Amino acid sequence: MRFRDAKDLFIHAKKAAGMSPETIRDYESSIKNFCLFAVDKGVYSAEDVSPRLIEEYLIFKRRGGKNSPLTVFDSYRDMRTWFRWLKKKNYIPECPIDEVDAPRKGRQETRVFTVKEIGIIFSSFDKKSFFGYRDFCICKTLLGTGLRRAELVNLKDEDMVGNMFRVIGKGNKYRAVPIPNELSSILGHYISMRNELYPDAKYLFVNVTGKGLGKEGLSMVMRRVKERTGIQGERVSCHTFRHTFATMFLENGGSIAYLQKILGHSSISTTEKYLHLQTSGIRHEHAMYNPLDNKDWMI
Repeated sequence: MRFRDAKDLFIHAKKAAGMSPETIRDYESSIKNFCLFAVDKGVYSAEDVSPRLIEEYLIFKRRGGKNSPLTVFDSYRDMRTWFRWLKKKNYIPECPIDEVDAPRKGRQETRVFTVKEIGIIFSSFDKKSFFGYRDFCICKTLLGTGLRRAELVNLKDEDMVGNMFRVIGKGNKYRAVPIPNELSSILGHYISMRNELYPDAKYLFVNVTGKGLGKEGLSMVMRRVKERTGIQGERVSCHTFRHTFATMFLENGGSIAYLQKILGHSSISTTEKYLHLQTSGIRHEHAMYNPLDNKDWMI
């Protein structure tokens, strides 16, 4: 079976199964990039793919440090799902990737913004201009809710129900995310500004044409924030805002069970990683209450 047919059948099946558009795009990208590599090596059909070819592709992906270990692993995972599906449907006689060792994800250090950096970020916007205020509002939304990038760009006005966002997360699962009081006021002002310029806007956050900002547009917002603030050593991204929200939520006394629901994690073990990020809170509590520096108990 030629690569195009093998890919199209798989993507059609995943769409029919209700996979999110974000997941579908990831599958399409991973499979397409591998197929281009295979064709360049003289392989044109899925049944002719060997374990060695897959290993060569993974080496190619790692070469020169252009892709992080996690990115390489994600490509491997998408290809594994594809090949196993082809084998299950009897489109190929064997599953070549089952003979390939999974690449290591590498150690991923989860970073968060400091309080000082947050202050620098929010003081960097030109809030007198519409797009400056839009960017300010986006960052406030990310910090106040912990939304994922795809969740934020897909928000529409009707997704604001009372003091909640109605969010479609991973696996097309709906969840309700509370809107902080401060953010509610900021969003109200932003929507008034937006409606004057783009009365027919369908999405909450728009680009210069009035259409949805999109993931690339949001990435540009993050790049501009990093350039303006000069923040070093931190990845200025939606995910860093999400990590910061989660860490501060716990440091301020929030419940990890509620945090799991807000973030949309299917397993609480995913949420528990934020327990290890509360270093500033731990240091403060330790300084206040450790028995060596606080000897009231000796009196």
